Amino acid sequence: MTTATVAVRKGSPPCEVDLDTLTPKARALAEAIHMSPGHQPLGILCDTGRTKGDNPNHSYVHGSGPEADEIGAQPDLRFMRNLEPLPRDAEATAEEWLERNARQMPYDSWPVAGARSRIEPLDERVPSAEVARDDRCLTRDQAVRRLADRGIVLTNDAWIMLQKAG
Repeated sequence: MTTATVAVRKGSPPCEVDLDTLTPKARALAEAIHMSPGHQPLGILCDTGRTKGDNPNHSYVHGSGPEADEIGAQPDLRFMRNLEPLPRDAEATAEEWLERNARQMPYDSWPVAGARSRIEPLDERVPSAEVARDDRCLTRDQAVRRLADRGIVLTNDAWIMLQKAG
C-alpha cells in the first residue's frame, strides 16, 4: 500500500490516503499535494504538453535571440488554483475530494508537482505524471460539453443508454 499525506479539510490535520485506490489523475494530484508545503492544495502545476515558445505572444514578450530561444524551450506549465478545501464538517472523504478535483482538471493537462511558489522552478515531476497524462476519463458534463463542441448533441436518455452499454 502506497500512501500520501494530504491536508484537504479546513482546520484539520493532514490525513493519509491510499494511492492504490485512486484513478491515475487523482493519484498524481495526491502526490502533487503531498509534495507541497504543509501537504496543502495551494496550487498545482499542470503541464499543457507545449513549450513556452508555442505561445503566440512569445516573440513579442521575450524578443528573439539565444535567451528567448532558451525560454521558448521550457515546458508551458500552468497553475491550477481553484482547489477549495473541504469544510471541516463535510462528509466527503479525502479520496472523494481528490477524484472530484482530478475530473475537473482541463482535459489536456495533468498534475505535475505541488506548487512551492510561482518563482521556484519545477525540480521534479510526481511519480504518476506520465500515467496521469493518459487518464482521459471525463465526467458526464465534461463529455457532453466536449461532444457539443464537435457538433454532437447527446441527450440525457442517450447518455444513460451509453452508460448501460458500458
